Amino acid sequence: MRIVLIRPPERNDINTRLPEKINRAKGILPPLGIAYIASYLRKHGYDVSILDCEALNLTADDIKEHLFSLGNSLNWQPFIVGITCMTSNFPQALKIAAIAKYCGAITVMGGPHVVAYPDLDYMYSCVDYTIVGEGEDQMLALVRYLDN
Repeated sequence: MRIVLIRPPERNDINTRLPEKINRAKGILPPLGIAYIASYLRKHGYDVSILDCEALNLTADDIKEHLFSLGNSLNWQPFIVGITCMTSNFPQALKIAAIAKYCGAITVMGGPHVVAYPDLDYMYSCVDYTIVGEGEDQMLALVRYLDN
């Protein structure tokens, strides 16, 4: 089973409490949440990749070509696409979920926005499942369920 965990792009991610110089210098922090989940799933024998749209400067519109084209860099089509979501990137996360769903993948959304709005899988047809809270054990349980 092939799994891709995605961090959507953060647009206009400016902390107004900080001086402009610090906002420019902060750079891009690694997506530790999905990195932990990927590591945990790999430890249990699953084929997992991370697609960091922020670090690669990808837009939601680049995702279909990057993941699902015949010559994609990952060289395979994922069965599950997991998307981490903050409120600031929720529109981009929904676009990615819609693209993944259109291409036949099962979509899973987690992250801080989902904690605030846990019923996203009922509100949006492009979201199949939501993970609320710490994702390692819950994602593993969901992947095992879908694998059977």
